[in-house]
Amino acid sequence: MPTPSSTPHHWLVWDGDCTFCGNATSWFRKLDKQQQFTIIPAQICPSPPMTPELEQEAMRSMIVVTDDGREIIGGRAVMFVLEQCGWFTPVTRLLGRRPFVWAVNAGYRIVANNRQFFSRVFFPGQPGCQVQYKLKDQSMTRGT
Repeated sequence: MPTPSSTPHHWLVWDGDCTFCGNATSWFRKLDKQQQFTIIPAQICPSPPMTPELEQEAMRSMIVVTDDGREIIGGRAVMFVLEQCGWFTPVTRLLGRRPFVWAVNAGYRIVANNRQFFSRVFFPGQPGCQVQYKLKDQSMTRGT
């Protein structure tokens, strides 16, 4: 298991019980050619960077903890990963900024709250996500 001292990169933390998130992070691993990210399920993420609050948030949203300690959650986290990996950088950089990021976060929430459906759409032939959502009515992103 990676440790903070052996990994001076960003952390991407996700709900390890969610097959949709697992498939998405597998794609991020392929994009991360420079290995800038430690991509790890929240359930086995060491502390630091994991805190009880981040673990709770990771059950609802992907989280990036940057190498300088910033926490980026949800749609912004996805845009950050894509930008850092060089995936359509001008577009992801633009979508990661206001006001566009508000639409990204809204889309992220729709997908996150309907992972079972989107698992079948984006990852056909694989088991759908079985995670049940208990916190749909709470705000799922910070810093927007």
